[in-house]
Amino acid sequence: MNYNFLKLREDLKEECLGAMFNGFPIAIVDLTEIEYATDLELIDIAKRMKFDLSKYEIDKVYKK
Repeated sequence: MNYNFLKLREDLKEECLGAMFNGFPIAIVDLTEIEYATDLELIDIAKRMKFDLSKYEIDKVYKK
């Protein structure tokens, strides 16, 4: 499966920034991890954070 990793990375970072500003400063650790993660690591992080990876499938984007 092919994913839009740029969009996934940005959405994960936004989620962490939101958590930081809502009183969870430990999210800075996740933000750093996301910034330097490989594509496969991004998938693992997204699953851990309960992201719906189907929203990032490239094949679905181009079929519409």
